[in-house]
Amino acid sequence: MTNSQAKPKVLVADDERVIADTLAIILNQSGFEATAVYNGEKAVETARTLRPDMVISDVIMTDMNGIVQPTTEALESKKTFLEDNSQFPRKVMIS
Repeated sequence: MTNSQAKPKVLVADDERVIADTLAIILNQSGFEATAVYNGEKAVETARTLRPDMVISDVIMTDMNGIVQPTTEALESKKTFLEDNSQFPRKVMIS
């Protein structure tokens, strides 16, 4: 990757801060631009503005489960989210 190439953006969502922060540090040191968030609501909000290439999300969080609610929310805001993001980020779920 040359300096002119943008680093792939990764959004890490986990309600356990140590896990989210550690994973973001590892990804940043490995050539990614990683951002950690600590709940599902913030993950949805951040995904809308950050437009990550990949989302790594905990499956079970206190406010959202990482699968159903973020997907439903994205579908409900179709005009502002789906149509503005012609390419969805790949999503990996961890627990």
